[in-house]
Amino acid sequence: MNSNNQGPKVTIGMPVYNGEKFLCNALDCLLAQSHTNLELIISDDASTDSTSKICTEYAAKDSRIKYIRHTKNLGIESEAGFTPLPNFNFVLNQASSPYFMWAGVDDKWEPKFIEKNVNILEANTNFVASTSKMSWQGNIASRKHSSNDKRTKFKNLLKFRKTYDVFENHEHVFPVSGSYEEKVVPYLRHNTGSAIFALYRTDKLQKCIVQKPFSGWDLVIILKALRFGDINVLDEKLMERYAGGASSKSILIDIKADHGGLLRSLFLYMPLTIWCLKNLGSKIFFKNLDWFFVLNGYGWSMVLPEIPQFIKYIFLRKKPEE
Repeated sequence: MNSNNQGPKVTIGMPVYNGEKFLCNALDCLLAQSHTNLELIISDDASTDSTSKICTEYAAKDSRIKYIRHTKNLGIESEAGFTPLPNFNFVLNQASSPYFMWAGVDDKWEPKFIEKNVNILEANTNFVASTSKMSWQGNIASRKHSSNDKRTKFKNLLKFRKTYDVFENHEHVFPVSGSYEEKVVPYLRHNTGSAIFALYRTDKLQKCIVQKPFSGWDLVIILKALRFGDINVLDEKLMERYAGGASSKSILIDIKADHGGLLRSLFLYMPLTIWCLKNLGSKIFFKNLDWFFVLNGYGWSMVLPEIPQFIKYIFLRKKPEE
């Protein structure tokens, strides 16, 4: 279906593992894009459900789909738990078109998403990426931060008024321009990695790969990309993202998967903090030291209430309550 002899203008990289629940909806949205000069690379990370069957059927119907199935899972364990980062890197490294976007298997896009963002990047060389405002589905979309919410309680305890709660304010992506500091700080203090699902200039994004996984690796990719240009956000919601939300339960499971890495789990964001200290410069880092303090304290607030369950697991080998 791709009639351009010079190859596709846009590569969509979809890393997937056991995505049968959402996969068809995501593929239908992407293949229905008004911008048709694209290729869709699906990297199946050794799924055990019907993902392979679904992808094979879609690839047989549309030549723009390149389906790659790995016989061994690329994902690796880290202090962030089981991470899909290697699969994200894999699909990006397959791209040779001018523009690239990662596609979450559980997300949806309006038909004009790619077309409008390609037009922006074509007309504005100062933008390294372009996306649209986002709506949300899943637990986060309906989540209300009451006074009993661990995250809210911790934030109130420290009276950290400058910390933005991205899920309360519904600001997941936002346009930034100006100096590097002016662009970095808003994304840093919102602590949101949703902008990795924007449409990027491929050659620039490939220079922003993160090799070692840690909590916040998606944010680091964005911070790296901002050195190459600004981020544009269309003033309309053309994308719907799905998120289950972070919970102490998931962190406890990560601790178990990390074979007792309680200390690392208490300092989930220390690797991100160290990366920022080394790469953002001392001026930006120390001007935002209060934010890094609270960010690292957030890991404690999520894990500490679960210590009794963790001890029960260690000494009694009982499965953590789910």
